[in-house]
Amino acid sequence: DSKGNIWVGTRGGLGRFLPETQEFEVFLKTDTVFPIVGNAIITLMEGPDGDIWAGTYQGLNRVHLDENGQVDSISRFIPFPNEPNSLPDPNINSMVCDSLGKIWIGTEKGLVRYTESAGIMRFELALPDADPPIKGLAIDQNGMLWASTYKGIVQILSTSGQHGPLPVRPYDVKDGLQSNEFHQGAA
Repeated sequence: DSKGNIWVGTRGGLGRFLPETQEFEVFLKTDTVFPIVGNAIITLMEGPDGDIWAGTYQGLNRVHLDENGQVDSISRFIPFPNEPNSLPDPNINSMVCDSLGKIWIGTEKGLVRYTESAGIMRFELALPDADPPIKGLAIDQNGMLWASTYKGIVQILSTSGQHGPLPVRPYDVKDGLQSNEFHQGAA
């Protein structure tokens, strides 16, 4: 991370390697002080504010760090049925942060975005299947968001709209891809 620590995600939990002590600090679902939502860490990233985001099969964790880099708290995000401002699915496949500090999250039931001001917002893609499993996310050199699915990859043409499906340009085997199916984390 930006403070010199190394974060690792395993099937057994979240860990932070502390270079000054040469030891790992471990965070588990069963912890009493800083529990995480699930132990099988699928994807990790540092957010624009230095917090660490860890996606699991059971939801999303945000590890809040204080000004000294110590863990201050852990926020846990899980799906709530019929709640539009929650995760649509607990399976977090990928995450990426854009140049505006928005965190885009790919789940098995579509795309969501997190911002400090709005929290979690769900987005539909302008595709026949509006909420395809998002297997991977990437931002290209022009700042465009790309999402891989089981049916190819899509370039998201605009992320500024808050109402209606996001416009996309899909690519698949007809465009030269070797396969339409992307695996978790691949974009």
